Amino acid sequence: MKKLVWCLLCLGLYTAQGQNIVSAEYFIDTDPGPGNGTALNVGASSTTVNFVATVPTTSLSAGFHFVAIRTKDADGKWGLFESRGFYISDATINAT
Repeated sequence: MKKLVWCLLCLGLYTAQGQNIVSAEYFIDTDPGPGNGTALNVGASSTTVNFVATVPTTSLSAGFHFVAIRTKDADGKWGLFESRGFYISDATINAT
């Protein structure tokens, strides 16, 4: 089973011109459009949010992919997404 745990703590640190961040979402590889990604819990509304997410990768093929995150402010405006690349390998190693 392939599973990738992402610490989006640093990626989720975002300030939007003094506006409170009320929502966040992530997506893998293809942008579904603002508001259509997988929702993330940002806790209380604030100008700075920190969170950790577990992103399942079992359905992804071997190779390069990217995960992206974006946030929405109190005015309902979505920001630009920030992405990071990662690689999934088919290789397995048996440790003895």
